[in-house]
Amino acid sequence: KVGEVISLRDANSAVGDGATDISTAWANAIAYINTQVSAALSNGFAITTAKLIIPAGDYVIGTGATVATCNMIIEAEGRQNVRIRIGSGQYLLTVTGSLAQLDLRGISTSGGKGILRHSRTAANVQGRVNIESCNFHGYTEVAVGSLSSDFPYWRVRDNIFRGDTGLTSKGIVLSGLTDATDIQDNSFLTNRYGIKLARGGNNAYLKNNDFTRFQTSGVNPQVDVWIVPHSSITNSGTGFVATENKFGNENWTAGDLRFLVADEAAGTDAFDKNHATTVSTGYWTGFRIVHNLLSGVAALDKGFIYSYTPEIQHGVVTNNTGSGTKHNYVLQYDAGVTFGTDNRG
Repeated sequence: KVGEVISLRDANSAVGDGATDISTAWANAIAYINTQVSAALSNGFAITTAKLIIPAGDYVIGTGATVATCNMIIEAEGRQNVRIRIGSGQYLLTVTGSLAQLDLRGISTSGGKGILRHSRTAANVQGRVNIESCNFHGYTEVAVGSLSSDFPYWRVRDNIFRGDTGLTSKGIVLSGLTDATDIQDNSFLTNRYGIKLARGGNNAYLKNNDFTRFQTSGVNPQVDVWIVPHSSITNSGTGFVATENKFGNENWTAGDLRFLVADEAAGTDAFDKNHATTVSTGYWTGFRIVHNLLSGVAALDKGFIYSYTPEIQHGVVTNNTGSGTKHNYVLQYDAGVTFGTDNRG
């Protein structure tokens, strides 16, 4: 019915004692809420008519829920009060098909591969995804991500992304076009890659995020923002804005990077693929990186932007304030990028 509110604990006898596995209750609650959708309106958006509330508690979900389509609201009673322990190798929620709309608010999680995995690769131009006021800890793959080739309208705000200490994780991964995407007021604390955006991060907006390392890097560098260049110059970064972010100096290790422009290396999909170190023929164009704070240390041995492609055009990098040691270069090309690899003709 319209306006129905379901409590995870009351509706499913889910115990939040930090020990009892409530995987079945979680799957049942998600399945029920996800079916409470009214008929489509004239504008094409279905209305969610019920909401799942997660009361204060310490929940164990050894096996996450999987749905074919998604249109739901999940609201917890505050990240200080709700903890969800996710089983090893699991995502809290996997969506295999159309993701119409999703609101997720007010939880803290620990463990698992991640929180939201949208595995559909086709275009997904529908409603908004709002992920707000959450703490994500100890995930090993991707906290929040989608494999869709075209998925606009993300709102990811006021969250903490602190992955596993093994530094295998990515905070946010968006694999396609990202029009009108807003990633704002988040803290990226422990990740191999804080944010990974394909197609140049076309029309994505990064504002007032904190990129701070809570540990030093190991063999592999930690990267704040990884931009995957697009194979075509069209929609290859136009409208991308990074502004008023803090790029910290804490635990900085030689080889770490602020902005990386590089293709993907081999792997199963964008969730597990790391960056390639070969020259790219892709494009990054039309971006703006302005009014950010760059905190420096002696180990700043790479440029503010480090690129494996020569095809960087019509970008603006200006009015960024540095404290401490400065980057030697605003834009540094990898040594493999030469005049011979510049294929603009």
